[in-house]
Amino acid sequence: MKKIVCPRCGAVNLEKFLSFPNCAGCATRLPQHENSPADPFWRRPLRVWLWLVLVGGVAIGALGGAAWFQTESPQFAQLMVYGRVPNSVAAGRTFICRLTLDEVFDSSPSRRFRNVRVRVPYSPDAIFDVVSMTPAPDQKINLGMARYFQFRELGNGSTLALTLRTRQVGEHRLSIVVHADAHYSAHYRSTITVRPSRKRPPSKQL
Repeated sequence: MKKIVCPRCGAVNLEKFLSFPNCAGCATRLPQHENSPADPFWRRPLRVWLWLVLVGGVAIGALGGAAWFQTESPQFAQLMVYGRVPNSVAAGRTFICRLTLDEVFDSSPSRRFRNVRVRVPYSPDAIFDVVSMTPAPDQKINLGMARYFQFRELGNGSTLALTLRTRQVGEHRLSIVVHADAHYSAHYRSTITVRPSRKRPPSKQL
């Protein structure tokens, strides 16, 4: 089967193309050879207007598919967390980390967060030991190097009080991640100085 190069756009065409004897690239009439077969009956009506219809149909289909994916894709909002912790804590003492939930575009009190998961680093040698969470979570899960506190639903502006105990002296990074359905995760990070605890001198006996 012969290849015919379009003199206008340079596209290589084959006689088996549906667009033949027009160029598949620009719809220009291709030069005919003496031994080229006559146009079959079903190819004869295929002219510039049909070539444009084919190209237009492909473009419309692509746009329709993009619109479908855009419509079907879930819309996520950005979850926000405001935290409060003390700057300094004595070693071995407990402190409270307060986390308040909010959203970037919808701060109304009626806003509800579903399936909230608070992730706190957890391991036998962790710098901060988890003592308790208030309000009490619906479920607690230890998974890998983290402990998850799960709530079925929390309202916008809800404050969680996480009680932690320090273990090692020095400056340490506290990192907490909060997840919620249909929201991008929120990260809270803070540096806390853990100072040596002062032991009281033994009382003198009389």
